[in-house]
Amino acid sequence: MLDLIFRLALTAALGYAAYVDWRTMRVPFPLMWSILIVGVVVAAFERQWTVVIVAVAAAVISSLAFLAVVYLRIALIIGIGFSVWLATDQTDAVTATVIAICFVWLLFEFNLVGGADATIAIGLLAMFHSAAFVALLAITTLGGSLLMLIARHRLGAGRVLLGAAVNLWKMKPLTVYDYDLEQNGMPAAWKIALAGVLFAWMPTFLRLYP
Repeated sequence: MLDLIFRLALTAALGYAAYVDWRTMRVPFPLMWSILIVGVVVAAFERQWTVVIVAVAAAVISSLAFLAVVYLRIALIIGIGFSVWLATDQTDAVTATVIAICFVWLLFEFNLVGGADATIAIGLLAMFHSAAFVALLAITTLGGSLLMLIARHRLGAGRVLLGAAVNLWKMKPLTVYDYDLEQNGMPAAWKIALAGVLFAWMPTFLRLYP
């Protein structure tokens, strides 16, 4: 019964986040942090301490004002993730989750994904801590982005993606991303939410691997 209530609540939260993001390109602050906190609590309850530490570190480091240099934050989170991973049991599920959390956080630091999208993704990664979910999240985000880009076929969206690729190649954050996102960007929360809902309601089909 509790499991059913949890799935319904998660579906409602993710659905609302996707709806609001689609309409406003923003996700309410309390909602995205609630998903992250619940994900960390679930991981802690299941004693996935490596996932807990890396997820909390990503959230805390991003909010530290004195770490203004983006490369210092990147080095710090990757260092923490790698150190904790070495010091704990190195299962495939934990390895995939830690890598995915660091990768999502890296995309956020380079403004390739929004802060709300990254927070929700890290929360779900911590919540499920599964290699299968990492794969599903990659499929829904990449596939959804490709479909939306093809459907919209807008020069502005292509310019945002091209600019993101160029700046990532140059290893520097985007400086005009917020404006471009509101003008030409594509909502991303629904792709992350889709992965979470599918994984929550189709465990037999999707949890074939740890």
